Amino acid sequence: MVFSVNRIFMNWRIILLSLPIVVLVFQVISGLMYTTTTTLDGRYFSLGKMQLNDGKLIDVSHSLRVTDGRFYAVTRQGDAIMETSGTVEYRIPDSYRLRVEKGQARSLSSIANDELVFDLLYAQNQGSVINLVRIETCLYGQEIRQVYCP
Repeated sequence: MVFSVNRIFMNWRIILLSLPIVVLVFQVISGLMYTTTTTLDGRYFSLGKMQLNDGKLIDVSHSLRVTDGRFYAVTRQGDAIMETSGTVEYRIPDSYRLRVEKGQARSLSSIANDELVFDLLYAQNQGSVINLVRIETCLYGQEIRQVYCP
């Protein structure tokens, strides 16, 4: 009987000692996963001119609205217009990204610059991910090279 009591006691000690390890592993795994967030809620925009390879200047504007973990964006580059929407995701430490659920580009034939066309086409594909980098109060979309400021 003494032997079985010692055995039960040892099992409980192992369980109690392994519990913090299990909690730590869970925290690490959950920190690597993205979840939707509302911390970026608000309106962001930027506008200006862009010089193409041929020297031509075109008007460029970006507008982003974030509300309740969702984003809605409109980008205008010359005559081309891109509309996208999807979710805003967050991961520790301060990593934000936009996951495109729906997008549509219009009048791409008017853009002679392949890089601009690629950026717009990438942003319209369902499942595309746009990683955001904070630059002071602004957000920079790395994959599409767009800046959004409040």
